[in-house]
Amino acid sequence: MTGRLFASVVVIFGVVFAGCGGSSDDNKPKAPTKLTEQQVVAKATPSVVLLTGKQGDSTVGGSGVVIDAQKGLILTNAHVVAGLSAVKAKVGDMTEVPARIVGQAPCDDVAIVQLVTKPTGLKAAALGNSSTVKRGEHVTALGYPANFQNPEQETVSSTEGSVSNINVSSAPDPSLPKYPDLIQHQAPINPGNSGGPLVNDFGQVIGINTLGNTVEGGRPIQGQGYAIAINHIKSLIPDLEAGKNQAYVGWDLIPIDSEVLGILFDDPSLGKKALSVLNSVGAGSGLYNIDSTAGSPARRGRIVAGDEITELNGTSVKSVADVCDIVQSQNPGSVMEVKGVYVLSGGKNDFARAWTTKVRVQ
Repeated sequence: MTGRLFASVVVIFGVVFAGCGGSSDDNKPKAPTKLTEQQVVAKATPSVVLLTGKQGDSTVGGSGVVIDAQKGLILTNAHVVAGLSAVKAKVGDMTEVPARIVGQAPCDDVAIVQLVTKPTGLKAAALGNSSTVKRGEHVTALGYPANFQNPEQETVSSTEGSVSNINVSSAPDPSLPKYPDLIQHQAPINPGNSGGPLVNDFGQVIGINTLGNTVEGGRPIQGQGYAIAINHIKSLIPDLEAGKNQAYVGWDLIPIDSEVLGILFDDPSLGKKALSVLNSVGAGSGLYNIDSTAGSPARRGRIVAGDEITELNGTSVKSVADVCDIVQSQNPGSVMEVKGVYVLSGGKNDFARAWTTKVRVQ
């Protein structure tokens, strides 16, 4: 999917030791110990997770981080697990085990996954405080980026850099939601790093790596990674752990254009013709549904792979951010009217034919 940027997350317990008597100085919490880069990687690696699953006939995925060892809970990006079935998790350098999606907040790009079978010695990462992050601070990104390793022998990768900016608000691409609180950093990240942790020099997770800007105006860009600030994520975790989805419909949307249609029809010239037909019925700038999760509101509303979404509650939508603005304004349980057209989902003569349905927002 052109323009998609990938990133990472980690969670770590900040351990504070209190004195049991003695002078007043003894009773003060001790400051965490700053670690070397090698110590940071050694501390964080056992909590980093490789997540994979099936999307159609393809195996896709990204990274995550263990946040509750007792319950086997993993924090990741929602876009890593969107629409996946047969989800599996490989924790650190341990054996791959089955996993299930517990809760998703697609418009915040955050999700919680639970291990069905917990490996022995599972360790949770420590969650830090992103409000204390400073420009120039040294950070480490960990995860499972795409590489030449044998998938069955793949191990955690780490890169390091410094924080370039904080409190960044951005809507970087029409295929992505708006991000209200990002940490921009220079630790190299690549596809597959999404959902993995950004860690400070105390071994604490301060963000989830989510985006990597590599091209601007056709020119390559280096050193622009973005992580969702962990403090923003902390406010979402309790509901997601309890299985309460946030602004969830269950579709996986990307903007329609001639390039996407060219890929769908396996012919760039057919893609241009298809876009012309869609434009003629006012549907040339909607959102294509890659797939809908089984049992989701979208699937119950008969919105399936190959549909194009053009309107929500009477408002045209042209980007994922447009969709999120409307979905997030709905109360849980609210019913939305959805309009669209058939692209690859209908019969032989259904291309560009309009449809209307209703979905209930979770």
